[in-house]
Amino acid sequence: MKLVVLFFLFLFFNNINAQNSFKKDISFKYNYIFFEGLKHKSLYNYNKAKEYYLDCVDLNKNESAAYYELALIFLYENSLDQSLFYIKQAVNINPNNESYLLIKAEVLQKQGKYIEASNVYENLITKKPEKIVYYEGLYMCNIFSSNFSKAITVLKSIENKFGLTDDLKLKKIDLYIELGRIATAEQEIERLLLENPNSLLFLNKQIDIFLIKGESEKAKKRLIKLLKKEEENTKALILLAEIYNKENKKEDFLKIFKKIILSEEIVIQTKIKYVLDYIYDNKEYLNNEKLISFIIDTLTTNYPENDLVYIVSADLIKKRSTIVNTKDSSLVYYLKAIDINQEKDMVWEEVIIQYYSLEEFTKMEEWSIRAKEIFPFHPEFFLYESIAKYNLKKHEEAIGVLSEGKDLIIENNFLLARFYSLLGDIYHDIKNDTKSDFYYEKSISQDSTNIYLLNNYSYYLSLRSFNLERALFLIKKALKEAPNNPSFLDTYAWVLFKMNKPQESLTHITKALSFDKNNPTLLDHYGDILCSLKDFEKARKVWQKSIAILNKQQKVENEKITNINNKIFNNNCE
Repeated sequence: MKLVVLFFLFLFFNNINAQNSFKKDISFKYNYIFFEGLKHKSLYNYNKAKEYYLDCVDLNKNESAAYYELALIFLYENSLDQSLFYIKQAVNINPNNESYLLIKAEVLQKQGKYIEASNVYENLITKKPEKIVYYEGLYMCNIFSSNFSKAITVLKSIENKFGLTDDLKLKKIDLYIELGRIATAEQEIERLLLENPNSLLFLNKQIDIFLIKGESEKAKKRLIKLLKKEEENTKALILLAEIYNKENKKEDFLKIFKKIILSEEIVIQTKIKYVLDYIYDNKEYLNNEKLISFIIDTLTTNYPENDLVYIVSADLIKKRSTIVNTKDSSLVYYLKAIDINQEKDMVWEEVIIQYYSLEEFTKMEEWSIRAKEIFPFHPEFFLYESIAKYNLKKHEEAIGVLSEGKDLIIENNFLLARFYSLLGDIYHDIKNDTKSDFYYEKSISQDSTNIYLLNNYSYYLSLRSFNLERALFLIKKALKEAPNNPSFLDTYAWVLFKMNKPQESLTHITKALSFDKNNPTLLDHYGDILCSLKDFEKARKVWQKSIAILNKQQKVENEKITNINNKIFNNNCE
């Protein structure tokens, strides 16, 4: 019997040792796999690390560390649902682990689940009330969930336990403002200023509150006081300028505005914004030559390598020239802007268009070609080059450039219409009426709102006495949009004249002359219409007036004068 008992005792203890040995084997294997996962995680080989951690989970589902590491990796990868799944597993196993709870709160915040995240932070505060970071997390959750009242409560807790930084004090005031508790915000800032009357942060906030309440006089006094303490206070200068501008106190505004422009503390972007906001659209300020010169001279002197400074200077000069009717000298500033920075296509366009306005077509051609080199996929520059070549009578070259640029146009019917319109003009110039008509029609099919094209095409058809019904339709359409345009009325009259309707034609040419009585072309047509109505004497006087005006023009059109003289001497109507 004793031997049997000893035998069973031997089996029992041997089994315990085997179980302990098995557990040790699992623990050893778990630790080995876990640290392999850590190694791959440190090398940013997250996929391999996840494989090892999942193996850890398979080995021991009651060990929290692998769940935590999986949650971290999925958080790094922004796979928030999976991260939350694994961190919840870790917290279930070890609900008092701060690191686990903190990651859970972070994932919930990223998912926008601010109320759930708040609960986690409250749990952490209960466990570790001495850690301010948990209060700050709870505060942010309440801000993001727009629970401002609770956010204030959290700040009060922080204040009572740790004291508030100036930044948090101001955030508390901002929350009162957000809740519409302006009086409380005002009391709070007054209390802070009693404690620290020289704080620029608190003075700035008090000014904000005054402005919110519409108490601009109080705000002004504070701003002036603030500027006495700190002349270069950026916010004070800007706010005071805004107040003076709203009150239309131009002299006071300009004093502060000039300080803003001169300030070394205010960044150039802010200065440019204020020039555009307050000066650019104000005729009185634009008319002030000294002010405009001050702005341009100061900015270009202090920021000689900033292309925006030259662009804004050019825009001011250009705008001013239209208001006071002076010569536009902005081109030199646009050119300087390009010299500094060649990457702004709008500045290239401005330069090219100015050369067009100056009728410097060789320069226009040159700058268009240069622009194409920098912006090879911008079809607009192909169009500008073609316009220059057209005016330089390089018709074949212009056609080639238009054909090349046209293929770059993507879903822009308006631009395509301009290409076709110019092709129509070129073929009209070289007397290829078939192609000219073809491209004018194509242009109209893309954009039928170009009333100048409608007028020109209609007139060209009438000159050839070709497709007059179409010509009549086109000019009527143009006149619907501009019923008093003398050029359009002249075209209408001329189409009717070519359709053998001189009496109707007379009505419209008379109306055209009422808007432009000294236009030699209109007078020439008027003479032709009078001639066709057998009023030769009046026609002769009208033609003579047309010749007198032509002779006074800078560019004397000899061929036109000869043609009209022939009609006078021969009583020869068109």
